[in-house]
This record gives sequence, structure tokens and C-alpha cells, in this order.
Amino acid sequence: MTRICGSANNCDRRVRSIWFGAALVLLVTVLPCVSWGRKSGHSVKEGNAPRGLMEQASSLRQRGTSAIASKDFVTAYELLAQSFRLAPEAQTLYQLGRLAWQSGRTVSAQDLMRRYLADPSSGSDPAARRDAEQILEQPRPASGEVTIFGERGALVLVDERVVGMLPLPLPILLASGDHRVTIEAADKRSEGPVKVLPGRLSELRFNSATNSVVSRVIPAVVWLPTWQGVPSAAQRLLQQTIEQGVQRQKLSAVPKGIALAQAPRLADCLEQLDRLDKLAAVNEADYVLVSNVEATGDLMQGDWTLRLSLVDATTGDYAGQLTQSCSRCTTDKAGTMLDETLSRLFKEGTARPRGSLEVLSSPAGADVLLTERKLGQTPYQRAAFVGSYPVVVKQSGYKLHSETITVTEGKKAVLKAELLREGESGRAPPPPPPLIVATPPGGASPVTDREPRPLWRIALGASAIGVGVLIGGFGVSGLIQDGKCADPLCQTYFDTRNKGVGLLAAGGVLAIGGSVLLALPGTRRQRTAFHLTEDRSVLRFGSTSTSQ
Repeated sequence: MTRICGSANNCDRRVRSIWFGAALVLLVTVLPCVSWGRKSGHSVKEGNAPRGLMEQASSLRQRGTSAIASKDFVTAYELLAQSFRLAPEAQTLYQLGRLAWQSGRTVSAQDLMRRYLADPSSGSDPAARRDAEQILEQPRPASGEVTIFGERGALVLVDERVVGMLPLPLPILLASGDHRVTIEAADKRSEGPVKVLPGRLSELRFNSATNSVVSRVIPAVVWLPTWQGVPSAAQRLLQQTIEQGVQRQKLSAVPKGIALAQAPRLADCLEQLDRLDKLAAVNEADYVLVSNVEATGDLMQGDWTLRLSLVDATTGDYAGQLTQSCSRCTTDKAGTMLDETLSRLFKEGTARPRGSLEVLSSPAGADVLLTERKLGQTPYQRAAFVGSYPVVVKQSGYKLHSETITVTEGKKAVLKAELLREGESGRAPPPPPPLIVATPPGGASPVTDREPRPLWRIALGASAIGVGVLIGGFGVSGLIQDGKCADPLCQTYFDTRNKGVGLLAAGGVLAIGGSVLLALPGTRRQRTAFHLTEDRSVLRFGSTSTSQ
């Protein structure tokens, strides 16, 4: 198939005019002869539609075709859009697509042609199909897809341009940026904004019961394929296999070209993990899928090697890496192996338990490295897979700090690095608290305290207490024995009352005196505090006096 031009935005105007002139001949001569009985799968059937409605749609379509012949393309687009509102014909989609292409709206034209080719009735016009396929082959500006959900049979408009009727056979292809989507059903009209990201798939859900609109961007994976020895036909088959596998994971696949267009500086050295991590961040993707498919020998019974790697954007690390080989395999068998390997990779990679890693340093601003890969600077925090990691913290002028840290599921692992300057053996201990309160330089400060108790007082007091207790014990014994029998026949009795009282009193005096000796504090003394002079070089001493 011959290409129209090298670029949709830089085509030669003369070539485009010749091509469009040929298309006009097709539209004016062939399309009016197409039976209105050929309806798309979502159109109003002629047997069920009011006759007047069909006649009105046919009239609008004929007027639109006449406007094309007169090169009044603005009027032609409006008339054909009105015709499509009444009778959503596949051929009307084709005409709208041709007008969009002529006006330079490449993405809109390719969107219309995509859905025209997806309509079963488009096969009845081979010339129009070839034209649509040629338009789809042209380079596409940055764009994304939007899936519209809403009431069946509702008309869909994007930025007030008719694009089709629900349910649409394919997501709408839109240029990157902000758009407004409107659906019309009976007397109801609902609209909502949608932000289209390059290579991303978004959803827009209209709820007619609540008149609400919900928009969301589907999580994405940047896909970086590499083919070695794989012919084009096999590449298309395997590419479709990977795209379908990604879709089963509820993800949208961002092609390599679109992803690198957001960050051209990352195009080199994509085998490096830190570059893959940055590529995911720039494209707001959740994962990066790196695939390498190598084929050798006879492709009908050749040798295939598949290498798949999945990078998780939240951790910046490999979620999984798998390699599979197949000897004497057909392309179909290789495709089956690729599909199974991809499913296993996503299943295992997305299920890996995670925690978080936090690295702090004093001073802050130090580089954080993991297996010689720079992660960032302190203070650093990021999600991490469960496991043990050798972490290096370094900063110019300081010694390296190396430590292994273990991340557990659902918890934060914290590493605090006290960096030492080059030449230091360790951080100096803090100075001890001063023993003496310093006074202003040049003066003296009197300090009053007490001497410790002398040893003789301690010894005498303790002895007095011990002897007093012993004598007091004899006194108590004497009091107990007083008046009791002194012999077996009880001829005599103990008379120890007076002795017991005397001993008890003497023992009490000794014990009290010993306690007083121990309780009394030492002698009081007054002295001058030590302090430094103003130049902090001369130590002065004060005199000392003692008092009781």
C-alpha cells in the first residue's frame, strides 16, 4: 500500500488537494448510489424509523455532499453531522472523517476512520476502506483514548463535534489535552470534562438517573519492546498478544514512541533501572514493561527466547523478571508462551509485599545509594519491597556511612546516619557539666557548703546505739523476771524491778545519744568559687573559712 506522505502535519498541500479531489469524486458519484438500507450496527433501522425522519436525514446527507463538491467544507460538516444525528450511517462517518482530515484534524479523522472500519457495513465499499486505512497509517500526534459509558442510543459529541452513538465499537481517539464530552438522548443532554494524556486510556461514565458524570484515567504501563530476528507479521501477532495481556490487567499500554516523546533525554540507556523509573514518572505510569523477543532459525519450527521485566513505579525497583525459551516452536506457540509468561509476571509482580524506607542524615542533603544506584538525597522516603537492602549515605567532606536495613510488610524502616567529617575517628563526646558556677570575669563568688561528717562521730554514734540497745535489752529482761520464783520450791523470788528500770533508761540514753551523733551535719564552710578571667587564661582561687 502506497503511503500518502511522510507526515500528516507537513504534507505537501498539492498532494493533499489531489488526493482530496479524488475522494470528492468518490463521494459525489459513488456514495449517493449507496443504499440507505445499509445501516451500521448502532443505527436506526429503516423499518422502525419514521419515514419523515429517514427522508430528512437523506436530504441533509445529499446537501452535505453537494457542499463538499462546492468546497464549502464547514457547511458540509454541519449538514453531515445533522444527518448522522437522525440516521447514524457508517458512510456518514467516512464522510465526516474525510472532512476532518482535509481540515488538518488528524486525530479526529483517524478516530472516525477507525470506527468506520469497525462497522460491518463498511466492507461494502472497498475504495472507501482503502482510503480510511491510508489515513490511519499516517503519523499520529500525541493522543489518548476515552471509553464512553452511557444510555444506549445516545449521541456522543466531543467539543460539540459528532463522533458516534452509544455503545461505541471502540474508545474515542482524542488529541492530548482537555476536552468536553456531551451525550444526547431524547430530550436529555449531559456533558462532562475529560483530560486526555498521551497514550493513556480514560473512562467517562454518564449516569442518566443521577445526572452525574465520573471520569478517571486508567492505570498505565509504558511498554518498551525489542525484536530480534522476528519478521513484521510475527511482530504484529505478538504485539497484539502483549496489548491484550496488558488490558486483562486493567491497564492501558503507553507505546514507546509516545512515552519517549514526553522525555526525549531518556531515550539512551533504557536498560538502566533509574531511567526506567524516571520514564514511568514522566508519563504518570504505574509500571514499565520491557520485552525482548528473539527468534532464530526457521520460524515455523525455530527457537524463541522471551525476556520480560516489570518495573514498579511506586518503588522504582524491578517487580519481576522472567525468561522463557522454546525450541522448535511455531509463531502461534511462541505467542501462547508469551501470553502465559506475561500473565505470570504481572501476577507475581503486583502481589509482592511492600513497606517503606526512610533515610535521614546529619547533616541533611546527603546522597542515598542502593547497590550503587542513586535513589535521592536525605531526607529520603519511598515505598520498597520487603527485604534487606545495603544502603550507602555519602556527602562531600564526610566519611561514607554504610548500613543494611530490612523492610517489613506494611511498616516503615528508618535509617539515621550520623556522618563524620574526613579525618575524624568519632564524634567528640559532649563536654561534662561544670562543677563550679562561674562568675563574671574579674570577680569572686562566695559559695557556702558543709564538710562531711568526721569518722570518729560516725563510729562513736554507731557504738553508742549498739551498746544502748544491748543494755536496754537487759533492762527489759529484768522487768520481765521481777517477782518470779528464783528456786524450784519458790522460797525466794526475783527482785529485779529497780535494776531493770535503770538498765533500760541507760540503754535508751546511749541509743539516743548515738543517733544524735549520726544525725548532726558536718561543719559549715564558706569558700570562693573558681572562675576564669576575661581572657579565659588565668585561674583564680578564693580563700576558705569554716564555721559550725
